[in-house]
Amino acid sequence: FHLDPRLLWADAQIANDQRGFYWRIDQRALRQSFFGGINYTDSNLDRIANRGGQKSADGFAGITLRLGRSLSTGGTLSLQAIEPHQAGSVRSKVASGSAFVSTSGTLGSLRLDLARYLIRPEQSAREYVDSAGISHEWPVLHGYSVSSALNASREHGALDITRRQSLSLALRSPSVSDFHWDFSLALARVDNSRGTEENVNVNLSSYWQISTNWQATGQLIWNTIDPAPPLPGTPTEVFRREKRLQFTLRNERASGTPYAALGLGRQGQMGSGRISGVVFFDENGDGIRQANERGAANLTVFLDGRLPATTDGTGRFHFASVPVGAHTLVLLADNLPLPWTLEDEKGFNASVPLRGEVIQDIPLSKLRP
Repeated sequence: FHLDPRLLWADAQIANDQRGFYWRIDQRALRQSFFGGINYTDSNLDRIANRGGQKSADGFAGITLRLGRSLSTGGTLSLQAIEPHQAGSVRSKVASGSAFVSTSGTLGSLRLDLARYLIRPEQSAREYVDSAGISHEWPVLHGYSVSSALNASREHGALDITRRQSLSLALRSPSVSDFHWDFSLALARVDNSRGTEENVNVNLSSYWQISTNWQATGQLIWNTIDPAPPLPGTPTEVFRREKRLQFTLRNERASGTPYAALGLGRQGQMGSGRISGVVFFDENGDGIRQANERGAANLTVFLDGRLPATTDGTGRFHFASVPVGAHTLVLLADNLPLPWTLEDEKGFNASVPLRGEVIQDIPLSKLRP
């Protein structure tokens, strides 16, 4: 590919001209799957001093093996070399690897994850993060879903060493009634040369369809500590320490010609339901929201490609009065925070039952170095 610096994307000019190539492979079978690829990119081809840019070459591969009906394992490996064009910047090499084992049975599904992320800049010491985690998705009981997670990491930075441990719990109520709620709790401890910090994060959100015209929502956010380690050499997400309680009461009435339900209904199908879910940072890449995985705020989800909803502070979105039948949810990827992306941008399918609700969570995956 080759992008000219005069190329316009919508009404905006692209930041850098660039060229390069990429190659991908994705092979899937009943008992194993394999993916891999290589990339090469060179930006700011004219080497304009104030425009930055870089040369980047990387390769990655991953494999998943199904060892039995309830046991699977796999891992990923990626390597990258970066050469910035900006004066004063240094070249660096990045490597990351991960492995997992998952099993399922009468007590739910259990997964163990191990990972290492390493960056080695020229003329300076290497930085790396080692992490381990155990997550458990417990069996659904009377419609209530429960998950728990235990995580530990060792962050070896250029100036300091940080150890981080967290214990998380998440509960979700059934979605078949007019009232439902989500609750998550995270206990975390951070140790480094500046001392030890122990604190807790609490998140509670609820939705109540009081009557045909009345709706109520509540939200409690108590974020005091960041349970997830930052990755060296990548843009750091700003962790917001906040304590917030919000309650909303909504009355909606209509007169005249009845409004149409949201989305694209199929001919011959009558009635409507609801769609809701959470856009979340999928730390372990399994596609299932775990107790320690945070929601992504201020992102836009489209229903059937035309009706938008914006995620709240906990990553939750909601579509009311959606026609019965099949629909598609697509997340707008333009404003995703780095280093996060969508594994599949084609969208997610949701089948709405009459006067019921479908919960469709949307996972965000970390970009491979």
